[in-house]
Amino acid sequence: MADENLAEPKDKLVLIVEDDEPQRYLIKAIVVKEGFQVDVAVDGPAAMKKIAAKTPDLIILDLMMPGKNGVEVLRDLQSEGVAGIPVIILTARMMDPAALEILRQEPSVKEVMTKPPHVTKLPAALHSLMSTKAPPKPPASDVWRHSG
Repeated sequence: MADENLAEPKDKLVLIVEDDEPQRYLIKAIVVKEGFQVDVAVDGPAAMKKIAAKTPDLIILDLMMPGKNGVEVLRDLQSEGVAGIPVIILTARMMDPAALEILRQEPSVKEVMTKPPHVTKLPAALHSLMSTKAPPKPPASDVWRHSG
């Protein structure tokens, strides 16, 4: 796909559903750095309210949350008629291959990643799933230069 056919990240909304504050902060930092709009929810019920108010272009969903877990949120997405939203599952648990395969059979689940999210894999998945342009990377010489 030619770069000019890709959407701008600033036009896409990513909903982060994560109950752990340090993880939520890290995920948000990665997503914001890539240029996306971000909204956050600390649990499943809050996520469903935000989705009803403004449908996100993609959801990053923690699997293990108190109250309503990620699998229950996936089921709610289907029952609410918004199962078409791509979902990236993040989990701290190592999952056995059979459980992982069942999760990947969910129609909206596009990726399953372990926490903490990898700083190159998560952005790559975001841009791929939403067909967006990655922000320009600074030249290698600028990476080591700092102001001060």
